[in-house]
Amino acid sequence: MEKMPNQEKEISRLEYLTSNIGLVRQPDGKYLLNERVYSEDIQDENSLEHIPTIKPDKVLRPEGDTTIFTSAGIQHIETLERDKISLEGEKFKIAQPVIRSQFMDKIREGYSTAFIDETVAQLGVSDEDFFSMCKQMVINSLNHDTDIQKYYLTIEIQDDRWGQKKFTKLVVTLYYDGNEVSEGVHIDKFPKNDGQTISVSEICHSAERSNWIHRENKDQPYFIGFEEFYHPDNKDDVARIIDPVRTATLMFMQGVVPSHKDPGFRLRQLIKRFIERNADSSFPEERLLDLSYDFWLKSNVEEVVDKVETLELLRREMARAQNVYIVSRVERDIGKKIKVDVNLNTDEFIKRIYSSSPEEIIRAVKSMNLKKYDK
Repeated sequence: MEKMPNQEKEISRLEYLTSNIGLVRQPDGKYLLNERVYSEDIQDENSLEHIPTIKPDKVLRPEGDTTIFTSAGIQHIETLERDKISLEGEKFKIAQPVIRSQFMDKIREGYSTAFIDETVAQLGVSDEDFFSMCKQMVINSLNHDTDIQKYYLTIEIQDDRWGQKKFTKLVVTLYYDGNEVSEGVHIDKFPKNDGQTISVSEICHSAERSNWIHRENKDQPYFIGFEEFYHPDNKDDVARIIDPVRTATLMFMQGVVPSHKDPGFRLRQLIKRFIERNADSSFPEERLLDLSYDFWLKSNVEEVVDKVETLELLRREMARAQNVYIVSRVERDIGKKIKVDVNLNTDEFIKRIYSSSPEEIIRAVKSMNLKKYDK
């Protein structure tokens, strides 16, 4: 079959990319590092040192942006356009707190719904600039471990969209010991608000995941600072309990209020999952929030709500979430429905169940390990 011009262009770009950054293609489609290119004498290089570091965007994005929460450091482009700043030639480094609540049911050790996305971005640049960024991405990881046999890359061409903006991107993903550690993205024609297009290049990684993947002590948990909750045989379960409180704390700090619609609905979903997952472990919510709040402060998150008020809001919503949990557990376990308002405080909610429900429901509720969150 005859190749189309665009296909030939992409094939030529891939060949140039692999040659430029020192990759060797394997039969399975993966790319290994060329030992000759990635010798030890280049590992202290940093071709991106000149790029300035900027203040991160707010986690809760303004109405009209393409996502509810900031989900990637590269979204600073939207902030630049909103502030009427020309994108041409813009370069920045950003350690951006992000939220990806769509993954709340896929959490295990090594993953989280909120993390620091460390991004280096250049706008209005060439393919060669992107290739140089990808090479630096590899060198940054080699500075943690020089064994090139532990690394491989994948290269894909993907269609994507931000809201109404559609574009094609070249994605270079770096893996270490089989774990994704960082990613490079190049967009030839990113649609600007003025109808024009501009090239966009970035390399990025989750700071928490990078630290965890390259950890020297294999017992080090993903959520540093939460070691007191971990045991060697239950890291996945612990991560599933910590994650929703850690992300909910970030949302509360930014002024998100629980609601039946977004963004408050995402917050409500997270707290509901904490109640469900913590039913047996009974990790103290105050300690989890304290550790989470301090972590986000150190990560340059601007606090709209202070720690005392955040704890009060968290406990109030946890009480509601526990009421919801009671209703769902009773219906699941014995097939009966509780007809009491879940928005009541814990004491009143339980009191009304006991005064208006059949003995079968009362026994089921009494058998649960319940906490009084709204104390």
